[in-house]
Amino acid sequence: MQQFLPYHQGYAALSPLQKAVQLVGSDLDNFGCPHCGSTDRERHLFIYLSQPGLLQRIAGGKVLHFAPERYLRLLVQQQQPQEHILADMYPNSAEIQKIDMLDIGFPDNHFDLVIANHVLEHVHDYQQAVRELTRVLKPGGRAILQTPYSSILPSTIVEESTSSVVTREMLFGQSDHVRLYGTDIFTIIASAGLKYIGGNHQTLGIEVDAGQLGINPAEPFFLYEK
Repeated sequence: MQQFLPYHQGYAALSPLQKAVQLVGSDLDNFGCPHCGSTDRERHLFIYLSQPGLLQRIAGGKVLHFAPERYLRLLVQQQQPQEHILADMYPNSAEIQKIDMLDIGFPDNHFDLVIANHVLEHVHDYQQAVRELTRVLKPGGRAILQTPYSSILPSTIVEESTSSVVTREMLFGQSDHVRLYGTDIFTIIASAGLKYIGGNHQTLGIEVDAGQLGINPAEPFFLYEK
């Protein structure tokens, strides 16, 4: 079996709250590939994007990609989109544009696909962010919005105070996470005009060996359509 590297101390580093609500997110024990450097969140989306339909939608289309991961970025570019905007609030290279998810700065109905892979848990006004993502998507456009969440927590827990770094670390495991989503995330995103069309491996008919690939089989595919 492929041996992957843990994220920090792996699952042992989860906060008591995250453990109690059975947090679903990255596979912290099998996070990084020691050979290519890919993360489990990239490998996870590679599986979903390999299914018929999604990659074909990228070819000749317009893609907005927040916090663009190295290998996902290459996969998108290989499909030869008409436009591939790499976006981040804190760009670390010249090819990435500084774009605030709360005020995206592109016209209405512009993009065919938006990718925000494990980003929403960092955004302070996530409801405004989802409204902006919906606004810039074309009718029928898709959005991939992966984020950690709990399938047994009915309501999202939020701690956005700038003075609560330690509190966020205790609650969410990371000081730059400002919330832990509950099952209401689906309602919140739907209220902005996005329809949930994702699922998990089983419901989407995808055969995978989670251990071999180093992914969390419990994490659903947060795929939405405008």
